[in-house]
Amino acid sequence: MKQKILYALVMSAGLLLSSCGDLQGNSQASSMQETSVPATDRSSIEAPTSDSVDEDIERKIILRDNATTFTGSGISVQENTVIIYKPGTYNVSGTLSNGSIYVTDDSDQEVELVLNGVSITQSGNNTLAPIYSARKTKLKIKKYKGTTSTITDNRVAIADDADDSAAIFSNKKLSIVGAGTLNVIANLKNGVASDTKIEAKNGTLSIKAKNKGMKADKSIVLGHAEDEGTISIEATNNDGINVEKKDGDTFDEGDVKGVQFNKGTYTIVSKDKGVKSGYDVEIVDGSLNITSTGDDGINAENDVYVKGGTTTISAGDDGIHADNKLAISGGSTTVTKSFEGLEALNLEISGGTNSVIASDDGLNAGGGNDSSSSETPWGPRGGESSTASSAVLTISGGMNYIQSTGDGIDSNGNLYVTGGTTVVNQSGNGNGPLDYGERGEFKQSGGTLVAYGANDMLVTSSGTQYSFLGSYTSGVSTSNYFAIANGGYTWLIKPQTTTAYSLYISSSDFVEGSVVFSYVTSATATGELLRGLYKVSGSVSGTQISGGTWSSTTINIGTASGGHGGGPGGGGGGPQRP
Repeated sequence: MKQKILYALVMSAGLLLSSCGDLQGNSQASSMQETSVPATDRSSIEAPTSDSVDEDIERKIILRDNATTFTGSGISVQENTVIIYKPGTYNVSGTLSNGSIYVTDDSDQEVELVLNGVSITQSGNNTLAPIYSARKTKLKIKKYKGTTSTITDNRVAIADDADDSAAIFSNKKLSIVGAGTLNVIANLKNGVASDTKIEAKNGTLSIKAKNKGMKADKSIVLGHAEDEGTISIEATNNDGINVEKKDGDTFDEGDVKGVQFNKGTYTIVSKDKGVKSGYDVEIVDGSLNITSTGDDGINAENDVYVKGGTTTISAGDDGIHADNKLAISGGSTTVTKSFEGLEALNLEISGGTNSVIASDDGLNAGGGNDSSSSETPWGPRGGESSTASSAVLTISGGMNYIQSTGDGIDSNGNLYVTGGTTVVNQSGNGNGPLDYGERGEFKQSGGTLVAYGANDMLVTSSGTQYSFLGSYTSGVSTSNYFAIANGGYTWLIKPQTTTAYSLYISSSDFVEGSVVFSYVTSATATGELLRGLYKVSGSVSGTQISGGTWSSTTINIGTASGGHGGGPGGGGGGPQRP
């Protein structure tokens, strides 16, 4: 660690003798005046480095203002600062109304603090963090079962070059475990932080921070397959969880790079990004609820992987943003509020149950409003950058509902649908249910995709699966249906939020033969496949709008009129882009 402040490494002779008197296991009061004293300035702390003690004596610390006592080795007390200078386990109880625990061991081993109903508050200017591990030692905080501990950072300022700008700070790995409860209140800056890694699981951890709730430089791993826990983070002026990428960072084989969520329950409320990673974000399991009022719910400078769990996001900007790849393969992902719902250069949905509400694009491959991506107006509304044209959006699985005011699904490069069931509910004029890049392509070869909305910017597939694109200038309200009849079945589509004027539909269930596109005012629709999509046997009475015949030479039919026209059409396909 870049140690910012030089601490003296030698105890006074009197203090060493006093410590030696404690080696037989006798409790000893700290040497200080009996009346309350101000918080100790960090420059006055003396850090012992060794003693000749019996390692078998249990280490206990009982915190008390001006009268802290301890037994066992590796401990000294200066005023209201408890210094721990040897690795091992230390059982801590009691209260300090203005003090800290300062770990100075440099052995590259571990100091474990077992918190048994501890309350520590630290105040003052240029004082140590309430809990501060300064050197090579790994720090483990264990919340003793059935107890509640509270750590409060009330400091008003620290030196610019001091690194302990968190209520709990460790230079090396920080672990927070145990079945008890730990409350962290950080009124100066960050809640809990490490210059390397943080792991937290089991019990209850609550963090309220003025700046970042949880911060590390390499990785933050939360929860566990068996040993989960409940973690809540409130960051009033910054990110809830933050892993900063630093040049020169090295990782051991198997290390997590970024942020990983495992089994557990997580609630994050932040002004800026809910979860920010300079590397990856991986959701393996757990229940994750994020509210980010001013920025992205989840943001990664590399990749985001959603493999399982239940994730709910309300975001001021993007629901989930990845500079490189966003891959959703399982779990449940719900974005209840966003500018753009899911965004990455390469966006892949292969599984899971996914629901997105966005004021602009629902799914976007290539970029958008996020400050980390280019602001180039890509796609048919403007010129494409080389990065945008390389974007790929692929849906190969999952049950996916997209509700947007901008484009429903927008790839600034290529758009491929090979599986899954997807319903797009789009409403804003000047946009369309589907969009892709001028130099890209849209191909569907599997799955079911239904996309309805405005009669602008319409595109249809040039893929190998039967598809139909039609429009109805009078519109279909939320109490009526679009209908597509083919092969003895009728697909009914009921707009969910607003009147729809166009429909793209393609399904692996479509067969060669006639296709009839109708407007239906009344129908018995049962067996909903996904958010207003039904498949019923036989025909349904309605007003025919258009139709055609699917065959080996006529695969993609486009009969839409109005707006800006469609993309490439096969057989009876619609007009080309202007």
